[in-house]
Amino acid sequence: MKSTKKMITVLTLAAGLGATAFAQPPGGEQGQTRTRMDPAQMQQRMEERLKEELKASDDEWMVIQPLIAEVTELRGSAMRRGPGERGNRGNRATRDTAQEAPAIPADETAYAKASRELGEVLRDENASSEAIQAKLEILRSTRKANEVAIEAAREKLRSVVSVRQEAVLVSRNLLD
Repeated sequence: MKSTKKMITVLTLAAGLGATAFAQPPGGEQGQTRTRMDPAQMQQRMEERLKEELKASDDEWMVIQPLIAEVTELRGSAMRRGPGERGNRGNRATRDTAQEAPAIPADETAYAKASRELGEVLRDENASSEAIQAKLEILRSTRKANEVAIEAAREKLRSVVSVRQEAVLVSRNLLD
């Protein structure tokens, strides 16, 4: 009987502790709130970790960092699409309702513009095959030009790093 009471007490305590663990706000201790990291701070920390991993001196980093930034920016511009062109088609209700077109950003890349324009033609049920083909060719040529620019930027970066640093950059998908 005593062991049954002990077992019930232990189970009750365990259940109570489990419930309080789930009741705590995210971020750890009670009363603490989770804060979002500033994107600039996050970028700075990533760069610091990469500099350490490359074992680059301050002088080397002054040469390497802008070249890494160029490769990163070119790769990013190849992935960015126009407003509303995120690959998510949404549900039928949102597709079928007339929506206001999103504003076109002033810094829209050539690839984003070509992608947006192809998307606009594809949404037009009456678009001709020729119109679609023309926009498709523009997108393909823009993509090809961007790939050439990325490769040129990678070659510039590769030319200033050691073999070890090159290997680190390949492992980080900055070089191939």
